[in-house]
Amino acid sequence: MSSFYFGGGTSHLQLNKPLHNLDDLPPKEFRMLFSEWVTQCWMHDNVVPNDEQSLAIFDLNALVPLFREQFAAGDRERLVPGRGATLEEYVLWLQLTVRSPVAIVLNTDRPTQKTGRIRHKLLMPTFEIGACMIHHLYVFGRDPETKHTASIPVMLLDGSTGHVITARSIDDSKNWIGYDDPTWPGGLSMLCAGQNEMGVDAKKYDNNEIGMWVVSAIGLSLLTYGVPIQHDLVPVWAQWAREARAEMDRF
Repeated sequence: MSSFYFGGGTSHLQLNKPLHNLDDLPPKEFRMLFSEWVTQCWMHDNVVPNDEQSLAIFDLNALVPLFREQFAAGDRERLVPGRGATLEEYVLWLQLTVRSPVAIVLNTDRPTQKTGRIRHKLLMPTFEIGACMIHHLYVFGRDPETKHTASIPVMLLDGSTGHVITARSIDDSKNWIGYDDPTWPGGLSMLCAGQNEMGVDAKKYDNNEIGMWVVSAIGLSLLTYGVPIQHDLVPVWAQWAREARAEMDRF
């Protein structure tokens, strides 16, 4: 089973140099290192809350004192800054941050990874997952009451390189998706020409309402590995997938 990682962000942090006090780190870097400790160390040593009740009462910040203690006691040697998280680690981390179960919609045309600890999963091929992303952004993005919840993280895989962007909007034609990608190096995006092997060519947009970038819906779906969604949206996405399949079967 292939190993690839999503959402890395502290590769500039050099832990091979002496770090005598975690408080010497700027707050943003401290938080990044803490999140990596949770995914790379704590999750593998403990039972992770994974149901609605236990997640609702879980306080991620309560782990900070343990992080300080365990980091000094040896977990420093276990951390790989900038590695990112496996699929399973990433979804479990999202659940801890939102204190609610998260489902993962997985693209069945892409390589598999361990998902044993993810309770809510929905499997579909590329064209169905693409159709569901379009429906989600269009339906929730145009309703004033749900517009603030329309954005969704999209896990990308290009060869063995994983990455995460945030899809934020879609145009009226349903052909172009606006998204943010603040962590790709060089001021570019993974979806820019020359940054991916699929030939996807995103364009800079820099619009606060639409997103930093725009990309074709088809191009995005080609690189989509999975989409984390609220677990109560699973029946909605499943229905959208059935409708996409039925539409395809008509041709």
